[in-house]
Amino acid sequence: MEDERAALLNLKAAFNSLNGTALPLWHANSRDCCRWEGIKCDNIANTMRVTELYLNGTRDNDELLLPWLLDASLFLPLEELQVLDLSSTAGLADIHAGFTSTLRLKNLRSLNLNDNLYLEQLPNLDGLPSLTEIFLSANSFENLNHLKGLKLETLDLAFSNHLSSEDELLIICNMTSLKHPSIRENNLDDSIFEGFTNTLRLKNLQSLDLSGNVLKQVPNLNGLPCLTDLYLSDNSLEHLNHLKGLKLETLELSWNEMSREGELSVIWNMTSLKHLSIGFNHLSDPIFEGKTSLCELRGLEELDISGNAFAGSIPPCLSNMTSLYTLGLSYNHFRGAIPPSLLSSHRSLEYISLSGNAFEGSFSLASLANNSKLKVFDLRDNSRRLILETGEAPLPSSHQLVDFRLSNCIFDKPHGFVPSFLMQQHDLVVLELSYTNLGGQFPSWLLENNTKLQVFNLMGNSFSGNLNSLNSSLFNDEMQKIDVSSNSIEGELPSYFGSIFPRLKYLNMSRNSIKGRIPSSLCQTSQWLVSVDLSSNKFVGELPEQLMRCPSLWHLLLSNNSLSDNRSSAEISSRLLDSSPLYFLDLSSNKFSGPIPNWIGGFQGIGVLILADNSFRGTLPSSFCNLELKYLDLSGNDLGPSMLSCVNASRITHLHLERNNLRGPLPGFLHDASSMVTLDLRDNALSGVIPPWLGSLSELRALLLAGNSFEGLIPEELCQLRSISLMDLSRNHFSGRIPSCFGKLAFGNYSQASDGTFQIPNSAAMEGVTKRYGEKTPIYVEISMYTIANSPEEVEFTSKYRHESYKGIVLEQMSALDLSCNNLSGSIPLEVGYLDDIHSLNLSYNHLTGSILVTFSYLDQLESLDLSHNGLSGEIPRPLIGLYRMSTFSIAYNNLSGRTPEQKWQFATFTRESYKGNPYLCGPPLETCNSTEGSPLTPPPAEHQEDSFKIAFAWSFAGSYVVAFLGTVLFLCLSSYYRTLFFNFLYRHVPYFH
Repeated sequence: MEDERAALLNLKAAFNSLNGTALPLWHANSRDCCRWEGIKCDNIANTMRVTELYLNGTRDNDELLLPWLLDASLFLPLEELQVLDLSSTAGLADIHAGFTSTLRLKNLRSLNLNDNLYLEQLPNLDGLPSLTEIFLSANSFENLNHLKGLKLETLDLAFSNHLSSEDELLIICNMTSLKHPSIRENNLDDSIFEGFTNTLRLKNLQSLDLSGNVLKQVPNLNGLPCLTDLYLSDNSLEHLNHLKGLKLETLELSWNEMSREGELSVIWNMTSLKHLSIGFNHLSDPIFEGKTSLCELRGLEELDISGNAFAGSIPPCLSNMTSLYTLGLSYNHFRGAIPPSLLSSHRSLEYISLSGNAFEGSFSLASLANNSKLKVFDLRDNSRRLILETGEAPLPSSHQLVDFRLSNCIFDKPHGFVPSFLMQQHDLVVLELSYTNLGGQFPSWLLENNTKLQVFNLMGNSFSGNLNSLNSSLFNDEMQKIDVSSNSIEGELPSYFGSIFPRLKYLNMSRNSIKGRIPSSLCQTSQWLVSVDLSSNKFVGELPEQLMRCPSLWHLLLSNNSLSDNRSSAEISSRLLDSSPLYFLDLSSNKFSGPIPNWIGGFQGIGVLILADNSFRGTLPSSFCNLELKYLDLSGNDLGPSMLSCVNASRITHLHLERNNLRGPLPGFLHDASSMVTLDLRDNALSGVIPPWLGSLSELRALLLAGNSFEGLIPEELCQLRSISLMDLSRNHFSGRIPSCFGKLAFGNYSQASDGTFQIPNSAAMEGVTKRYGEKTPIYVEISMYTIANSPEEVEFTSKYRHESYKGIVLEQMSALDLSCNNLSGSIPLEVGYLDDIHSLNLSYNHLTGSILVTFSYLDQLESLDLSHNGLSGEIPRPLIGLYRMSTFSIAYNNLSGRTPEQKWQFATFTRESYKGNPYLCGPPLETCNSTEGSPLTPPPAEHQEDSFKIAFAWSFAGSYVVAFLGTVLFLCLSSYYRTLFFNFLYRHVPYFH
């Protein structure tokens, strides 16, 4: 009807800003509003009146954070409306004028106001006589008084915290018509239910959802005669005795950390039970043993025991539960072969998950042909000892899978092809075959046959060929994630690729050999892209404008390609501002050159910026001062000679400026870097002294200043870096003594360390797809949509004579101090021998004197010790042989004497190279000591060595002068030509000869 169509257009205007894009299919030129998105009309009575209206999540993004008012009178022309969904309408603050002023919405039976945090007042709903369902989760209503008097059957108050008092609970208890209340995630404890049985009037209640609270015992529910479904997951249940006497059909007890199998005995007598979930507790095998056990529940239709500690073979009694259509056994410790009866005895099976166990032997995929109702098969992440046999018998064409996952499994044919039975599949929604040793030509037919696919994951295989075989007429507006990374795909990405998948959110094609330009269609037709990873390919050309203006793009990784950008700043700047959500940008290892473009500052929400290993030069643009970065990597460029003083370093946790052309003192903006964890300024031309304020960076764990021209003393203020684990001051001009307070630094002692972590910060809320399986006991399967979150920081460090990169847990545990190649003098401070947790210590190429500390033998975590090229004297302490972890040791080119340590344990692996240059050392692996004298040779005192050196130098200099003079005279006597030239030179330049 025309009045309804006009009302809908008015609603569109209300849900949009001036240039909004919400509800794009609703427009005045379209006469049939029943075809518009979010609308259902009455097709039964053929009145074509609007009966259901879904406006959830359609509020225009431009107004995302602004509270707004919705005039409810706009709905009044929709007189036959039965279902109204206003959930997640961002910023909705009030609904006024309409619901109580008229009864023309007398047919409305379901109202959804979920997830409207600004909605503080519940509308007066007295004028909706047919209302039986209302959904109010994740709101902030002040009270629930407007629910009084309603004849509700379904009430959802999850995530609302409204039931903190008995008065609020009484409002619900007085709703005698209520059948399905949900008060999950409300932080309710046992005390709120102490008087529950005295006030209980819910004689019609059929299901009760109390999950996600803090209950320690099951409330007394014996006064609910119709109760059949009880949900108690994600509490802290210790006592289940109140379950006695209940005639339940559904019981949800997952995520309760239960470990006492005896508490579950009350369940084994519930013969009425059809749906049971006890997943993700701490239960073990005894629940399958004894006269009363889980095995007695032969009438179960849904069973989830995932995420426990069950071990051994799959219990045979599960094969006796022949009515099962949902079975979750994932993430336990089951071993042995998968019994054939597990599938053959369950002909009604629709869902089975066996992932995350340790199965062995072989499993034939041909056995799936016996389960014609099977929709979900999950065998991911099992041990690499389980071999999958693909078999030749295909599934019947009538047997259509929806969710098929075999990631990290091994097929019986290495580098084999995708199982042929998948050619008959057309309804797949999720397909995960990552890391399965598959190969051959890229299976484009999987995408063409399954136009309902949402998740397509072939990561970590050996597929080759190119993607040009994709049919340009293919269209899939359901696809959300494509991951074909770490394969051998070649050729160019089709120009129409983005048009095929207009709602694609996550695209990962990294680590292939794809070449050519990045197609502009990636975001030209898809406005939903959140993450794009095309790194480590062979892409060339400029950054595509359309990609850079994606309104939802959060992460963009284009590193390790051959991209360049020759466009002017003005041309790209305005478009980049459209991409303001961008948080993670990695353009490292490309061919960008010239100054860093000013448009970078347009990304004011960016937190991680990686431009390393390009050919950028000059100083940073002034727009950098607008950014509040957390991670900045500009290493491996030609930036300099100075840095902007206005850089905002207050939030930076990791700063990489190594291998540039920075000059002068340490940049002053670092003074405010209170959150800094990694500071890497190696291999520049910085000079001057280390400022004392550097010691105030209390979160600092890696200080890397090697390869500069810093001079003066190492300031004792560095001893205030109580969280430090990596310090590299090598290849500078530091002089003086090593500060004795270095012995107080952490260097791996995490009891002293701060909370700083070597993780690339990521504040994005990573979205995933959660699939719900099971009719009554839900089994949620998480589908990882995004793999960049919490990427590990990577730090290069020289240890054991190797320059390596450390990241992840290895970096977290690494600790090292490198002061080599400086002008340090004096003895090694005794306190350095107390760095109990240090792994690598390098003091080589200095002027250190004195003896080797015997306390070095206390450094039981030490793996590398280099004291070479100094002036150390005395004997090598014998207790050093107790350093069992040490694999690199050098004391070469010192003035050490005595015997070498016993060739025992790790010291048996060290060669002459570790000891050479010490003429007074003897013993294996050097020359044998002189046994006739009973003791090794002893070097002369240091003072005598110095006097002898001066005398020897004077005599050698005098002798060299005399030899040179006599040689010159003899030469002139023998050659008349050079003699004439010599005297002419003297005549012209020496006045005495005039």
